[in-house]
Formats: sequence, structure tokens, C-alpha cells
Amino acid sequence: MRRIANRLSPIPIALLAASCGSRETTVVAPPAVATCTVFDGAGKAGETVEVGLRSPVAFANAPVPTNGSEARVFRQLYETLTDIDCDGEVVGGLARSWETNADSADWLITLRSGIAYSDGTPLSAQLIIDGWTDRGVVGPDAFDAPLAMALDRRTIHIIADSAIDLPLYLSDPRFSVTRAAPNTSAPVGTSGYTVGATSSQRIELTSGGSAPIDTIVYRLFPGNDLRDLLDEHIDVISTDRPDVIGYADQLNDYVKRPLPWNRSYILFSGAGPEASSENLADQSYIAFLEELALNAVRGDARAHQRPQWWTERQCDTFSPGYRPTIKTIGYPQGDPIAKDIAERLTFLANSSETLPDRLSHLSGVTAQPIDKDQFTTYAEQEDAALVFGVNRFSRNACSELRAGVARPLAATPLVDTHETVIGKRNTAPMVVTGDGIPYYRTRR
Repeated sequence: MRRIANRLSPIPIALLAASCGSRETTVVAPPAVATCTVFDGAGKAGETVEVGLRSPVAFANAPVPTNGSEARVFRQLYETLTDIDCDGEVVGGLARSWETNADSADWLITLRSGIAYSDGTPLSAQLIIDGWTDRGVVGPDAFDAPLAMALDRRTIHIIADSAIDLPLYLSDPRFSVTRAAPNTSAPVGTSGYTVGATSSQRIELTSGGSAPIDTIVYRLFPGNDLRDLLDEHIDVISTDRPDVIGYADQLNDYVKRPLPWNRSYILFSGAGPEASSENLADQSYIAFLEELALNAVRGDARAHQRPQWWTERQCDTFSPGYRPTIKTIGYPQGDPIAKDIAERLTFLANSSETLPDRLSHLSGVTAQPIDKDQFTTYAEQEDAALVFGVNRFSRNACSELRAGVARPLAATPLVDTHETVIGKRNTAPMVVTGDGIPYYRTRR
């Protein structure tokens, strides 16, 4: 993807208005909550709920999560201009509408009215851009980023690479709307919730009565058996573990809801054959993936299904032809699903099993964990492959796939996964987006 290096200069509003006749306008309605509902209880005024988490939360990372626990907390605090609903469709978030010109490089974003930050500060286009600029996600010095300016309080003018699907791109957590807050590392969002008392084991969010739930308490249980949390009457947990889900079935006080299939695990290796529809539809390969999902993944998994955004070739991520023999399969340290898949592939490659043609370059391989700081260095090795999970709905395929790796890569899709949320009966209303991250409904 090309880098946009020119600075965005002010454009007379009259000139923009004159050009709107050639623009295609999309008016966006709020997400269809009925199709994205996890729990539909009414909730109680002044209610407090407790949510179990498995990983630590560092607000220094906000609003971009680095683990599942941060994803849950940040999703409750921070909103974006657009969103992806549970069916994978782009819908309006803080943006009421957007319009673009013929080449999809010049955009006008109109904000909803009556929105304020959670500290009461009225939302404005300039404050949104200031927050983005402070985090380095827009501006001439930000790689693969659009340029933006405020035309008035409710209108943002954005110039972006025409290869970017900007409404989808703006749903990325990087483009969350935040303001810096004094004396804390947790920025202020727009959901109506603010961060209250925190410790290494407990995070409290309060809404001040602006949402169905007054207080959300996140409790960290890094080493606990999640079944013990259900015995302690935790309100909500999310898990992919069959033993926990099965245990919840035995408890009359709890109900479970499957979340959207939100993760695809892929084998990335040196450049190989392009992932065409023909070889991905081969029945023997599908059967292999079904076996891999059944025997490698301990939680709920399935053979990979489209969409396959990583096969897009517009950013030269992939190159057909040369395919080196792989000797090691790495996986991100701390990702048990990637570990199980890598170890299963290693077992099959070193046994008498015949691998599908797309995996025939695995020979005498070993599996090894890779620290995130060593990811790029490892991926540059010609005889190395990586198994890791990506979001099924990508905002920017080029950035997500390249991840700093210079050499061409080939992507071999393997399995899709998701979690199940377990909650008390009649629990407060909870919804979910295409990211598979459940959160409590806010004031809108």
C-alpha cells in the first residue's frame, strides 16, 4: 500500500459542497441489536455485575487491546466511528453517515448529534482528530494512515488510499475515539463508562446511571479453573473450553450463548501457490481441515470458511511460485490454540500420514514458541512457518498480514474458532459485534 505523504490542506466548504453531487452517500443506521443480542435481560437500576477475566489489563495499551481481557474492557469503554455487526456488515457507530467521491479516496464523515465523552465533554470532529493525532494513527508521518481534518463540529474530511475500504478501516480499535485523562493512563471514551477503582485483580467501570448497568467489575483470575468461578456465582465469563461449557450446562442459574466465529488460524510460510477457490474447495483438503479442527483444537472449531481477505493481492503480500521446504513451525507464545495446531501439524508431517498438497512442503518439522518481540526476525527465515490467529473481518489486510515481514508470504487457511459466553439467567442486556467481543449495552 502506498504511503500518503502530502499534507492535507484546508478545503473551502463551498467547494466541497459543490462536489457532493458526484458523491455516493451512505446513510447508516445503528446496528440491528436484535440480531446481535447475547443476553436480553432487562437489568436493574443501580445494578452491579462481575465479569471474570483471564489475562491482565494494561490501560497503557488502550484503546488497542493486546489480549482477550483488554479487548473486553476496552470494548466497553471505547467506541469507533463505524462498527462491524455480528453478521460482518459495516454499520454506523459514532458516525451517522459517510460519503465518498468516485475513486473512494476522498471522504466526508458526519457524526451523530448529542454525543459526549464519558466525562461530559461534548464530542467534536476536531477533538476526534486530536485524539487520533496524539496516538499517531492519522497524519503525514503515520504509515498506512489517512489524513483528516475537521470541517465543522460534526464533519470530518478524510483523504485515504483508494485501496482502503475506509468505513471498514475506521472500525479498527486504533481509530477509537478517546481523550487523554489527567492523572491516569486510561483515556476517556464515549461509551458513558469511566474507569473507577483499579488494582491488579480488579477493575471497576461506572456509568453514573447513563447505561442499564451502573457498575461493571472485572475480576482477574489468571490461574483459576473457570468452573470454580461459576461456583462462586460470577455473573459472566467467556471461554472456549469444553469442560467449562459442559459444566455450565449442569447449573440451573446459568445460560450459554455461542459468540460469532471471529478467529481464523492460518499457516504463513514462504511464498507458495496462491489460495485459489479451486484448491480451497478440494474435498480432501476440507476433510483434512475438519480432522485438524477436531483433533488439534480443544475448544469449538471448524474447518476454515470464507471470507478470506488475506488472499487479496493488491498490497503484494503474496507471491506464487517458489515454495521452500519448512523445517520449523512457530506459534505465538501464550496462544494455546496456535500451539496445539502447530504441534498437530508437526506430528502429521513426521508420521506416515500423507499431507494435502498445500502442506507438502512441511518435512521433518519441529514446533517452537515464538515471543512476540522475535516474531519478525523469525518470520524472515526462509525455512520457517508460523501458525497464528487473525480476525475473520480484517480492517486493513496489508498491515495485518505484513506485520513488518519483508519477504513474500503464502497463507494456508486452517481452522476457525470462537468462544462461548456464559452468564446468569436474566442477566443485564449484552450484545456482540463481528469481533466476537461481548459487551453491555450503553446509553445508545
